[in-house]
Amino acid sequence: MQELLIDPTPFTAFLSTMDHGSNAELAEAKAEVEDLNASLVASNGELGEVKAALVASNAELAKTKAEVVASNAEIAALKAAELVKAEASEAALKNAQAEVTN
Repeated sequence: MQELLIDPTPFTAFLSTMDHGSNAELAEAKAEVEDLNASLVASNGELGEVKAALVASNAELAKTKAEVVASNAEIAALKAAELVKAEASEAALKNAQAEVTN
């Protein structure tokens, strides 16, 4: 076994005095970390609620979007029907004018 070149006794004594203060500091730090963890858990719960509200809101928006798309399709169909009627009326008017002039 190799012989120690430095006597560890003063260091051991120093460390033993530090242990008491260090343990108190560690206990305080541990309590702070536990408080932070509790805050994070609470925040995560709140974020979960916000996420659920956003999901519900997105579902409502998707439903509204689908209703708007359906409404736009109905409007387009009505416009097409009116265009067909207008073209038919124009053709009938031209036929009537042609008959009158003949």
